[in-house]
Amino acid sequence: MRAKSKVHIFLSCVAACLCAIPVAERFAASKEQRPPWISREMFNFDRFFSWVSRPLAAYGVSVSPGDVVIGYGGWDFLGDTHQDSISSHRRSATPADEERNSRIISAGIAWDLWLREKGVRVFRIMVVPDKQSVYGEYAPNWAKTSPDAPIERLKSLPEKGVHVFLAPALLSAARSRTERLYYMHDSHWNELGAWLGYRAFAESVREHAPEVAWLPAEFFTVDGTTERRGGDMSLFLRLQAWDREEVPVLKPAPADELSTVGRAEELPDILEQGEPARLLRRHTPGALNAAKVLWLTDSFGDSLKPFMERTFADLAILHWDKALASPRNLVGLVERERPQFVFVTVIERMARRTAFVRVPPDGKKAEGAADEALTY
Repeated sequence: MRAKSKVHIFLSCVAACLCAIPVAERFAASKEQRPPWISREMFNFDRFFSWVSRPLAAYGVSVSPGDVVIGYGGWDFLGDTHQDSISSHRRSATPADEERNSRIISAGIAWDLWLREKGVRVFRIMVVPDKQSVYGEYAPNWAKTSPDAPIERLKSLPEKGVHVFLAPALLSAARSRTERLYYMHDSHWNELGAWLGYRAFAESVREHAPEVAWLPAEFFTVDGTTERRGGDMSLFLRLQAWDREEVPVLKPAPADELSTVGRAEELPDILEQGEPARLLRRHTPGALNAAKVLWLTDSFGDSLKPFMERTFADLAILHWDKALASPRNLVGLVERERPQFVFVTVIERMARRTAFVRVPPDGKKAEGAADEALTY
């Protein structure tokens, strides 16, 4: 009987506590409009991981190795959870990889031929290097990029087609400049890296379209540095409260007084696959070129926007994974927007995705013409 009484008392206490929680939550919400401390903190391990992560990171140990690989000198690199960022650079290319690389170049040329028939003057795919392609010396030895990695083999093909690989230009700049071109605690390039990437892209396009005006090299200059909190890498490691780094600040020419207006709009009837996407429109009166660009980009395009807005009066911006999910998506966008230029900005680790192997709807004809162009 005594044991049963203890069980009954224990269950009664548990029931009383469970009944009290809603009352406590209602009282706390009425006072602060937020959950009570026990609900906020009991199952929140961010603070614990933050305390643990800081000393471990100092010894090169990541609390989230799938997200972040810790390098030397305070540099962080994306882990394999993000598009096999490390493994795709470490492994050697197979014959299947070599064939895919050839198809990627061929598909780009096929789209160039198709777009020219639709009135597009220039089509180019800007491939932004991953951080380890520019600052590979700071990556752990086991994570170094192989010279025979699939993306390296793609970059080394003698025929580049419409692809513009920015790695050589940024690698050269990183060796010759004291300022960093990428954030140490973020997966992206900084303003200076984006500016130098823009300049390299401009030089490549100028060879084929000399009539297009681009911002001159002296338009932006480095005007000191500023302190920046850690970016996405710090969030993965729960070190955003501690990580800091000095980043270069760009200063535009004094005479630059252009202003840009923008709006976003839904595209429910254009895209075949996926969720409805939002197209961002940016209009800059007085830009260097009174032309319209369909710009298919990723997050690396964010730092490029100030330069692209000054260069082209009208930008129609959409993430490339939406536009290239199906060939007919791009067809619909081009027929709807009627741009003079179509540019794609994609990070290296995504440049070999299936989206970049697909050809236009009349693919056999275009692919045959592209193969002929590659041959001759």
